[in-house]
Amino acid sequence: MRKEDKDFRILIICALLCAFWIGFLSSCSPQYHMAKFIKKGGKVKNDTTLVTVNDTIRINGKDSVIVRTVSAVCPDWEAPKTRYETRIEYRYKTKVEKAQIKWRTKYQIKYINQQRKIETKNNKTLNLLLIVVGLITLTILAFKFSK
Repeated sequence: MRKEDKDFRILIICALLCAFWIGFLSSCSPQYHMAKFIKKGGKVKNDTTLVTVNDTIRINGKDSVIVRTVSAVCPDWEAPKTRYETRIEYRYKTKVEKAQIKWRTKYQIKYINQQRKIETKNNKTLNLLLIVVGLITLTILAFKFSK
């Protein structure tokens, strides 16, 4: 292998390593990703919780366990819903609404039919009453004018 080829390969490897290092240093920061997370609807809630810490220390050849409770701020992450979760939730809501509408219309139709039956029953009794009153009136008039 010639010295020029070997130098060229070393130069290429150095150039690739430098490009990788520059890309690594200029990549996006955690603050960028946090801002993007919050922009998409994520929530961060910092709660203070108690954490138990167990330490083992060797004193004079003997092991000693020290237990202490430390309060620390631990963030709770609430991730925004994915498109899939939103889609499933929407599908469930629409199914429930359709079932409620179907149930309502079913019982509304039942109620309307009951009202019709009551109205027709009332109309039948009213018609019967009018016929009886009319016949009585005709018989009274017939006896009055027959004399």
